[in-house]
Amino acid sequence: MFDHKKITAFLAALLMGVSAVTASCPAVYAENETEITAEDSGEDIAPVQETPKLTGVDLKEADGFKYSVTSDGTACIQDCSLTDADLVIPDEIDGLKVTELGKRAFGSTEGLPFETITIPAGVEYISSDAPFIFCDKLKEIKVDAANKDYVSDDGILYSADKKTLLCYPQAKVNSSFTIPDGVEKLYTGALYNTSFSEITVPASLKEIGASAFNSISALSAIDLSETAVTDIDAMAFAECTSLKGIKFPKGLESIQGGAFWGCTSLSEIELPEGLLTIGQSAFIDTALKEVVIPKSVQTIAYCAFGYETTPSGEETPLSNFSIIGEPNSAAQTYATDSDPEYGYKNEFDFKTLQQYELQKEIESYEHKTEGDYEIAVNGDEAYLVFCMSGDKEIKVPEKIAGYTLTLVYPAAFSNCNAEKIVLPEGVKTVRETAFFNCEYLKELVLPQSLEVIGANCFSNCAALEDADLGGAKIVGTDAFTGCSALRHVKISGNCTSLGEHLPFTTCTLLEDIDVSSGDGAFSSKDGILYDHDGKILIEYPLNHGDSTVHIPEGVKEIGAYSFAECKTIKDVVLPKSLESIGQFAFYNCDELKKLRVYKHVSEIGECAFGFKENPDYEISQTGTNSSKENVEPHLRVEGFKLYTSKNSEAYDFAKKNDLEVVTGTVRIGDMNVSIPIIVLICAGAGIVLLGILFSIIKASSKKKQSSGKKKKGKDKKNEA
Repeated sequence: MFDHKKITAFLAALLMGVSAVTASCPAVYAENETEITAEDSGEDIAPVQETPKLTGVDLKEADGFKYSVTSDGTACIQDCSLTDADLVIPDEIDGLKVTELGKRAFGSTEGLPFETITIPAGVEYISSDAPFIFCDKLKEIKVDAANKDYVSDDGILYSADKKTLLCYPQAKVNSSFTIPDGVEKLYTGALYNTSFSEITVPASLKEIGASAFNSISALSAIDLSETAVTDIDAMAFAECTSLKGIKFPKGLESIQGGAFWGCTSLSEIELPEGLLTIGQSAFIDTALKEVVIPKSVQTIAYCAFGYETTPSGEETPLSNFSIIGEPNSAAQTYATDSDPEYGYKNEFDFKTLQQYELQKEIESYEHKTEGDYEIAVNGDEAYLVFCMSGDKEIKVPEKIAGYTLTLVYPAAFSNCNAEKIVLPEGVKTVRETAFFNCEYLKELVLPQSLEVIGANCFSNCAALEDADLGGAKIVGTDAFTGCSALRHVKISGNCTSLGEHLPFTTCTLLEDIDVSSGDGAFSSKDGILYDHDGKILIEYPLNHGDSTVHIPEGVKEIGAYSFAECKTIKDVVLPKSLESIGQFAFYNCDELKKLRVYKHVSEIGECAFGFKENPDYEISQTGTNSSKENVEPHLRVEGFKLYTSKNSEAYDFAKKNDLEVVTGTVRIGDMNVSIPIIVLICAGAGIVLLGILFSIIKASSKKKQSSGKKKKGKDKKNEA
């Protein structure tokens, strides 16, 4: 585990000496300051004045004070050995005007005796590094009325413009305090170790200094939601042992190291979206058992959540601590984070927000078990939580423990060994991943009462061959991902949604999709999926079996990816009614070497036809092969020819994508024939026809002449 001293030293550096405010963080500070600047303090100095540089590291001593000389020839009080209850800072010391109070101006040990401190008119700068931190008996701070930089109001020290609160005396006893409206900044340790159980913070507040609220043991809640604070500094609320609730500012971006260290009553927090950074040990030694981390968070330092400090000073992880966040986020990384240098490894339970909400929902119901089924009871309804049956065929009963089954929860059948599962009538909802990874499941029958099938419901059911989706109106995204053996699907005619993506793109053996009649969004013809009106071809089963596909007249659109990965088709006859071809519609159709697209097609998506994936692209992206740089993601199908007309969208698409395009042809049977050849053939055929016609006419004429002569001779014979 961590070395406690390393963490203490780290926080001490953050606080620049103010880590002395807790017993677990001993004081770390320089005896001799060589320079006092805003940069040193980590904050802007109020009022706006430059601090003179000190002439050397050696301190002088006079009248119970140690001081250094600034470059302006004035004195900066650095330490004090007086024991009077009422401390008065002199106007001058050794003939030098006192203009500054250093970070240990009143002493460097705990339990200083001062009950009042009086600051003279000439003091222009008071260190922002909590010079009052050890004055635990202090009841009042007085400031000479002639001082132009600081003011005292009811014994509380402010900057002259009252935009900065420097110190509320620790022994000034009050149960509540309203920080005056207009205060924008709290100095380091500004309210340290005060007695408040309630503090009201103004909307004007912008900055909270390190240890500003540290060790306010009676404080139970604080609301920062309306402030403009973007950063909660190190140790700001450390050792606020009664703190149970905090409302964070909407614009909060960072929570620094140890900010809530030792808040032992803090069991629940809601971090705001927009938060970017959570510092080291920010929530160590709290009552938190789980935390929801917004997706905006980019950095979570070690020991930030899920740790407690042992009596020996080691930071050890809590058992059963849960991190809730987005997949592949900083939250998930932190859940399993490790650091060999410090010898630690996180092994926290990670849940997505969806899983977390589901868990809370399930926990809110009463649970019952009957036979092989565990249910959650909601009124008269049963929600199936888990099926424990080991049978090869499972027919789930309509009622379990006397309650009607209406819903199946996620993972209820996950990893089940059954080959056939039948859900009863009455079930309305099957939640996401309900049948996830049922590797032996071959046949699934769902009821007509069913309305909703969740996302990834049948993912990785690698043996599933037949799926009857009953009356489902909504089928979630990627419901059939990984169903590589699926051959036949029956969909209700009342179905209105099949998810965001094509549902069967990974079902390589799918032969047909059958949609019953109804008022839904889909229809089928010859096992192919269309929209309700048959005008949009949505998906062509990958194993439909035809090498030549005739798309019927009336179809106006071929959807995106609708034929993608079809390795068997060699020829597609598009209808003249077609107006649009979606992106990647015929992607990876390696055997499709020709396609005729009519001029009525006005929209063609990216890589709609003539393209396949480049296997080298993924290698180049992962960087595993440096020789495969700047690789195009798509390759052109070798030998592919596009047949179309000039001045068409298809012609422009071919030219833009460097595809071979052929114009001036017509399709005759399975062939695309050049129009000039057809003209020549027709001309030759015409000449032949004319010759035949002339011969017929000539023969007919001779026949008529012969017939006339015969008639004439016959007439003469008759006359004779």
